[in-house]
Amino acid sequence: KQIKDLLTSPYFSSTKLMEESVYRRFSSEKNISFFMDRAFHGLTPSELPVKASIEQYALEVNEVGKTNARLLLIGCGTGREAFALEDLPIEIFAMDIVPQMIESARACAEMIDSRVHFFCNCFPNLNDLNEHRVELIFISSYVLNFIQGSENRVHYLAKLRNLLSENGRIYIRPSIKKIPFFSSKYFISKLLKLSSWLHGWDYEKGDHAISNFPTEGEAMYFYHYPNENEFRQEVAKAVIHLNA
Repeated sequence: KQIKDLLTSPYFSSTKLMEESVYRRFSSEKNISFFMDRAFHGLTPSELPVKASIEQYALEVNEVGKTNARLLLIGCGTGREAFALEDLPIEIFAMDIVPQMIESARACAEMIDSRVHFFCNCFPNLNDLNEHRVELIFISSYVLNFIQGSENRVHYLAKLRNLLSENGRIYIRPSIKKIPFFSSKYFISKLLKLSSWLHGWDYEKGDHAISNFPTEGEAMYFYHYPNENEFRQEVAKAVIHLNA
């Protein structure tokens, strides 16, 4: 079934359908329950340096502006990262493209009297932020890796930069991993390369698929940056795109 999905599924042929694929993966009751159980687990050890960096910059911003910095968290799910950052001197706006995730996050927020502002949107817009820009944007783990195609990822980063105030910062935790030869991901990537030819989209090194973990279901697109340099190149392109 997975092989059939990889060769025939429309979810590997357009970014628009990719958004639907992500929605279908994370909106099931089993997935909502899975992430609800982890809403108050706090940050992982690998995420703690990001929190420290956010806190340091927020303190600098607050000292200048005499008010709490504003942070936009993208891909908040049921709120795990947002709740873990709430002890910092920042105002948090958290968004996700799955309405059920936002409903669950708001339910969790009521349990702990959280002040996080949760909202559902595919691309954040300034109206949801009271027409003010934010000082900080935190893109949740691997959100960028669900976006199909380098050009689309560059466009997404450039668009987000427009939401930042002057000297604002974007924090990104992408997946950077070289796919080992003859591993399962290696063969899956080869199937996706064939699928790209069938569907007429451009295959990129690092393209592969993941299953519908933690519940079973359709395979879906995912992208591993082969190395840190290729990730930095996309960020640089986003800056050039912004200044053009």
